[in-house]
Amino acid sequence: MLASGKHVVDLNPDLIDPSPVRDRLDDPDSQDMDSLRESILRDGQRVPVLVRPKSGDPDRYVTVYGHRRIGIAKAAMIAVRAVVADMSEEDALVAQGQENNERKNTSFVERCLYARRLNERGMAIIRIAAALAAPVSTVSESVKVAERIPEDLIVAIGPAPGVGRRRWLALIPHVPRDRTVWDKLIVKPDFQALSSDERFEAVLAALASPAAGEPDVSRAASLSDAAGVYMTIKKTAKAATLTISRDAAPRSDGVSFADWIEGRLASLREDYLQGR
Repeated sequence: MLASGKHVVDLNPDLIDPSPVRDRLDDPDSQDMDSLRESILRDGQRVPVLVRPKSGDPDRYVTVYGHRRIGIAKAAMIAVRAVVADMSEEDALVAQGQENNERKNTSFVERCLYARRLNERGMAIIRIAAALAAPVSTVSESVKVAERIPEDLIVAIGPAPGVGRRRWLALIPHVPRDRTVWDKLIVKPDFQALSSDERFEAVLAALASPAAGEPDVSRAASLSDAAGVYMTIKKTAKAATLTISRDAAPRSDGVSFADWIEGRLASLREDYLQGR
């Protein structure tokens, strides 16, 4: 932009709206953000942001890229150095993705979310590929990753900068349809205190465990007669467990209730299958 003769101007950050499509996930523990803030407050903003005039409102602008720098300037109540360029929304979204890709500081899952969001806005896959500087096949996979893993879960984990493609793909088969399984995890204070990478590992470990995806065991149902409880039944989403108590009143021939049931399981199964 500078090479093409665009001028850098000082703008009030309160007049700049964010891009309609987010490309980053919030990460309060990001050292990059802390370093950028310290640099701007100490030395000033060296790299200008790129904005475009807002359609229908000549007094406002829309961010193309530079959201973090604009946020820092707004919090510090200082002007933001910007290049203003006329461009369509689609061109702006492509430029936004390209800038982040060139800086190489967006994570795998952030790129997946951005690809999915652009796809949902109807952008052609070839244009999304240009935005991510990636092959079309990679873009298609990225969209599917962000579709298969609920956005709420991704946001709760955060950008996870140290977690790459292989690990996110490994998580997909373990994500249950019932969100209550991971909802209980992400609200815990000790989970939220973890770094983003650690939150990913905690989610994967929890969801990949054998019990993940099952609701809590229901209260055991008990069957009893005059001799007392002779059976309890516990049910989960995947199985039912029948426990036959030691019989307090066995038959005179010594055959226990457990033995009697065991000998009739095959016929009981057949009656069930025949609808009897």
